[in-house]
Amino acid sequence: HWLQEQLDQAGVVRGYVKWEYELHTNENIHQVVQRAFQIASTEPCGPVYLALPTELLMEKMKRVPIPAVARHAAPSTPQADTALLNEVAAMLVQAEMPLIIAGDSGRHPQAVASLVALAETLSARVITYPARMNFPTTHPLCGGSDPNPYLKDADVVLLIDCDVPYVPAQAKPGPEAKIIHISIDPVKQDVPMWVFPVDILIVADSSKAIPVLNEMIRQKVTPEQRARCQNRFGQLQSEHQRLQEEWLRSAITKAKQKPISPEWLCHCIAEVIDEDTILLNEAVTNLPFVTRLIHRTKPGTLFSSGGTSLGWGLGAALGAKLAAPDKTVVTLVGDGSFIFGCPIPTLWAADAYQAPFLAIIFNNQQYQAPKEALRRAYGKESFSEKTGLWVGMDIVPPPDYALIAQACHAYGHTVEDPSTLQSALRDALDQVHRGTPAVLDVRIGSPQSPLFFRQDSGKKRTRGH
Repeated sequence: HWLQEQLDQAGVVRGYVKWEYELHTNENIHQVVQRAFQIASTEPCGPVYLALPTELLMEKMKRVPIPAVARHAAPSTPQADTALLNEVAAMLVQAEMPLIIAGDSGRHPQAVASLVALAETLSARVITYPARMNFPTTHPLCGGSDPNPYLKDADVVLLIDCDVPYVPAQAKPGPEAKIIHISIDPVKQDVPMWVFPVDILIVADSSKAIPVLNEMIRQKVTPEQRARCQNRFGQLQSEHQRLQEEWLRSAITKAKQKPISPEWLCHCIAEVIDEDTILLNEAVTNLPFVTRLIHRTKPGTLFSSGGTSLGWGLGAALGAKLAAPDKTVVTLVGDGSFIFGCPIPTLWAADAYQAPFLAIIFNNQQYQAPKEALRRAYGKESFSEKTGLWVGMDIVPPPDYALIAQACHAYGHTVEDPSTLQSALRDALDQVHRGTPAVLDVRIGSPQSPLFFRQDSGKKRTRGH
């Protein structure tokens, strides 16, 4: 195995894990494994990497005592500083237009109800990022997943477990706004540059801090402030209803559009899944339609990748189904995400280990995210805009993803007709409920690219031709 040896094997993943270690002796393998689990389950929870050299795995071992798990458990999470929380409560009570931005606070299921209670006490708009189901999207105080329209008018902004609360080049709070961040790691120590201005940083488990903060606010609020909150609630409720109706109307008007509209696709998905379905979201550039049209109301029913790059969705769906075998699991991926997700081994494993899930491909036949990045950076002056040559970004002609699924003993089907979309989704879900993994390739667009493809590319050819 000489060619398999790496000078620094853990270097491949070091930037993406909390802890890594290479076993040096079998004498302490039990301690090393326990240490790995302890670090992985300590907040903020995350992956660890353990390398086991072949030589050690081939050695004969004597029985080793397994220490008591309870004596190597994860530590309790910190409570918030009471004085700082009291200061924050005073700010929020006096705010004319408070704004709450929730990152991944919903990783603690009990935190969802606490955040709802806080928002209702304040009548504060809540922006919920789709990393988790932080806040019910049907709630009248939910402002969706985009904070940009509301940042400039907010006088107090409460960030809860946010990695990137907003993109300053697009929108940011006003210069007089007070900003608070409550998180286990509010300054993101593992991120080389995190320079968002914050007035009050509180190190705490948000699921513990939010209920305490809410009670402090309830004790401080005056009858006059309560009346102001009620008035604000009515305004936010009306705006929420208006937006929901507008987004739904927009989706329905595209019911016959070809190629299939991603809005219509999201509406159809919402029609066929139930509130207990676990939804994994890697739809990338179609994220706004997912968050607007596919409502999530129960804790633990929405997950997105916690990092950069593509390819998370398929493996995450397999893991979710193994962890929750009684739940229906649906993953939303772009065609690029599907390719990067190693579909052959993932779908094979889903079939072999009886962990069926449904993968819905938002297939626009391109890597649209880097295209949009180029457009933002260079506008119409870019070489690609001038020539129409998007080198390495168009996936034309597209692979037959349904056929790939079938080759892995999964159900595969391609949808191009919007009128058949809902029935196709129901058929695919029916396959999953019967124990078969499923892939639904939904064609939502096709770039007009003059790249140098063979004229017969994409046509079926027999072997030897």
